[in-house]
Amino acid sequence: MSVEGVCGSDHLSDEYEQKADGAIFVEAEQLARAEDFPAAAEKAKQAYEKFKAGGDETGAADAVRAMVFAMVADGKASEASDFAKTELARFRATGDKSGEAKMLVSIADSNTALDGKAKAEAMSSAKEARSIFKNLADKRMEVKALLAMASVNMNKGAQDLGGVEVALKQTSQAKELAKDVDSVRLEAECLHALAECQALVGCPDDALESADEAMDLYLELRDKRMEAFELIRMAQWNLKVGDQSRALSDAEDALEIYQMLGSRREVAALRMVFDVHIARADLRKARLVAAEALRRFREEDKKAGQVQASIMLVELYLKANRFDEALTAAKRGITICKELQDTAGQVSLMAVVARARARMGQLDKAIAMARDAWTILKELQNPSSKSKNDKIEIMNTIADCYVYEKKMEKTKELAEEFREHFQACEDGRGEGYALILLGTSMYRLRNEDAALSNAQRAQALFSEEGDAKGEADSLKMIGELNWKKTEFKAAVRYAERARALYREAEKLDGEVACMYMISENAVRLAVKEGAKIYSETPVPRQAKDALDKGIKIAESGIKIARSGTLTAPELMGSLLCARAQGLTLKARFQEALDCADEAVMSFREMGAYQMEANALMLSCDNLRALQQIKEAADACDEALALYTHVEDKVGVQMAQEVLESFKEFMQPAQPQYLPPPPGAAQYAQGPSVFEQAAQQAAAEAGQMGKPGTVAISRGPSGPALDVKAGLSLDVVKAKVLEIAMRITGADDDEIQADTPLMEAG
Repeated sequence: MSVEGVCGSDHLSDEYEQKADGAIFVEAEQLARAEDFPAAAEKAKQAYEKFKAGGDETGAADAVRAMVFAMVADGKASEASDFAKTELARFRATGDKSGEAKMLVSIADSNTALDGKAKAEAMSSAKEARSIFKNLADKRMEVKALLAMASVNMNKGAQDLGGVEVALKQTSQAKELAKDVDSVRLEAECLHALAECQALVGCPDDALESADEAMDLYLELRDKRMEAFELIRMAQWNLKVGDQSRALSDAEDALEIYQMLGSRREVAALRMVFDVHIARADLRKARLVAAEALRRFREEDKKAGQVQASIMLVELYLKANRFDEALTAAKRGITICKELQDTAGQVSLMAVVARARARMGQLDKAIAMARDAWTILKELQNPSSKSKNDKIEIMNTIADCYVYEKKMEKTKELAEEFREHFQACEDGRGEGYALILLGTSMYRLRNEDAALSNAQRAQALFSEEGDAKGEADSLKMIGELNWKKTEFKAAVRYAERARALYREAEKLDGEVACMYMISENAVRLAVKEGAKIYSETPVPRQAKDALDKGIKIAESGIKIARSGTLTAPELMGSLLCARAQGLTLKARFQEALDCADEAVMSFREMGAYQMEANALMLSCDNLRALQQIKEAADACDEALALYTHVEDKVGVQMAQEVLESFKEFMQPAQPQYLPPPPGAAQYAQGPSVFEQAAQQAAAEAGQMGKPGTVAISRGPSGPALDVKAGLSLDVVKAKVLEIAMRITGADDDEIQADTPLMEAG
């Protein structure tokens, strides 16, 4: 959570204005509210030294807290934590319990912004602080300790729902205590923290309600900065619930306030407006927002703003596949970063350029740029979370280039190089992604056991780090490896776990990819359990359940894909193919054919030749089932051409075998035997399938006209039955008897009414 939202300044200016030595402290808080955090930290340090020299330990403790807040807001959380620990030891030595507890809350506030083991220390510090404040009956600081505990729990993210539920209780307790303290500002902070918890547990509507209450209190306090801060969060939550118009309105209101105040958070509000336009698929307006911001920041000579506007333009151009313009914008941003000596920003843009060049097919240039960025990144001291993410992005960019060039040994060496670096830096998340890359390399080198081992180790690391997306990536990989080993049930299980984590991390592409994986493996599991087309015996329950599940999951995924929110278009075709396979097993051939044909068109538009060929083979299967043999052969022939083009030997062999099986059905049609009409002189020779009947007919014809043979007299036909008069059983029998006598030449006493002929008549 943001330090501005929860771990904020104590706002003690009113109290310290009454003190003789309090002016410096008041000035420090004013500078912090004006977002001049370096100056605020310096003033707070001066206030601390003055209070300490004068023997005012309460003032010294409050000044340390003001200093820690400013340092954390300025991105110096590690230094802030170290300073608070030094003061903690001093207060403990003097037996000052209030000062000790305040330092513990400051340690919690600063460590929450750090990664790894620091978060565990943050929680233990906040708990100890709360216990002390409770004993001292200091409700105001007890609220601060509760909010610090809640912040640690929330910082783990939605993947730790247990922690978020605890945070929800802690913020509710803090809110009630704040009412006892009769502090409007403290109550507003508690309401904001409550809103953050509600959003994490998947209740954005409740979060919006709590945030709205918090904003009302900030309006009462006439705190425009916090009002704007709350508006940005509300814009994010409105976007989540699908109210894009309200989200845009909130973001624009926040932007207007920050511009009026001259706040450095103007860029954050601008970014929110840009993101809403992107979510609305209005790239034109998004570009106008970024371009106008870049122009204005140039006029005002705001270099940092120019960098952020350039980054927005780069992202926009990449989304629109306008790579040359993306490179131009990125190079402009890199130049400004160099002027600002913003190494982290420079490296971040270099990583973007490397990725863009890779997408343009300029692999050597992409690798060179990524390597340059990597060299700079390795030298960064105390890298930010963004810089750590850039390391992972650089690793993946270089790896993608090697994979495209089919240099799997180099990919493996790259993964091992980065893994060693991440281990040395104690970056568990980075090590996890290096292990995933290493596992992928080992799989492509046909060492599936090593691949599975690396994926499992990555999953354990991500779980420890609380990284939902990373854990989902590793679980998905484990599922895929089980799929390759035909362990379909295990593959479904891992894919379901990965899907849940992707949903919590709000990674829609990952969630839908898992839905395809579940559907595909469920259908294969159904076959393994005994599902067949036209089965003479009932389909086993396990097979039926798996088949139904596969079709249902595919249909849900297709529905999401049709919404147009995916960045991986191939998922639509894959889901259609999975559904088609399930429908084929249920003998719903026309529906399956429609799905397969749509998948063919989807892959064709993308130029995904191999996927198109697979979909064509599905169409072929269902056309054959529908007795449309020529169309089935045509589909198979198209697939063969595509398999040949992509050099898929297995696909080529499969298509050739299917085409071979069609040959007997594709022979020219032969004339078939037809019984002659009554009175015909001779019978035509029938085809081989009617050979016996034809020979008999020929024998009869050969006897015609020979001496000693007698032609059967047919006689004239009798009158037709009068249908209108009604047909009684006696009338029908009489008519049948008449016909039988004419055909056989027998007398009526030779034909018995109970013979099979008469009964049939």
